[in-house]
Amino acid sequence: MTATRAERIGVVLAPTRGAWDGKSTAAPIVWKDDSGYHMLYQGWSKGHGPRILGLAESADGLGWSKYKGNPVMKQSEGTWDGAGFECGCLVLIDGEYRLYYTGIGGDGKARIGLAISRDLRTWEKHKENPILEIEPQNQWESRGVAFPAVVQGTKGYRMIYGGYGPESMQLGLATSDDGVRWTRHPHNPVFRQRGWFGDPACSGWDAGIEVHQTISVGDHFVMLYEGLGNYPHRYNLGVAYSPDCSVWARSPENPIVPLTSPSVKQDMSTVHPWLLLNDMLLY
Repeated sequence: MTATRAERIGVVLAPTRGAWDGKSTAAPIVWKDDSGYHMLYQGWSKGHGPRILGLAESADGLGWSKYKGNPVMKQSEGTWDGAGFECGCLVLIDGEYRLYYTGIGGDGKARIGLAISRDLRTWEKHKENPILEIEPQNQWESRGVAFPAVVQGTKGYRMIYGGYGPESMQLGLATSDDGVRWTRHPHNPVFRQRGWFGDPACSGWDAGIEVHQTISVGDHFVMLYEGLGNYPHRYNLGVAYSPDCSVWARSPENPIVPLTSPSVKQDMSTVHPWLLLNDMLLY
């Protein structure tokens, strides 16, 4: 798989004024099956949250209708995700959808959880949540873990996740036999920022990094990730490649979706990528 330049289509899902997602719609997870296209997305009504989960459906991946029963998943007050959550990734196993997501607790810290559904409309949070906790002794991720990207293979499950530390986010790897209980890679972080976000001497477009999707392509893995530049403070999208998720190489073509016009509101940043590889649709 090689990186190619993307042609922009425009906004496909906008906030609904006065509704639960009246402030913003973001972080799409798009799934295609015989019945069409399905999108899980986060929405919120004011300020910065709390962010909860909605569902939209489409016949062609471009024109979307929101599910009338939205939101399909809310935060659990007083718990590890009581302040809302961020979308993560979706995996289908034996007819069961597994949603790996980021929960924000009352302490303001991020942790990773799991929810399960048969129809994308009714979700049950796993009883062992959060399935990936903060480990304060690991300085690079001592302030939170977030944005899980899970892929299933012949040797179990791999999760690329973001760790918040004293500087900016870096990416770690965890593995699992069942997709619930995870073991961190001994050489984390496996994908580091170039410099330090906040350091005026660092001018790279991905001085800070986050991840939103990892996919298996043939005999290797491809990761779409967000890079946060220092000056200006905006996100762009990049791609990296790995044979096993533990060693990554950035594409020389990065950023693959650069800003076209920072003066346009929707072009202030490009974030939360989701790629339907067979359709070559990038949300």
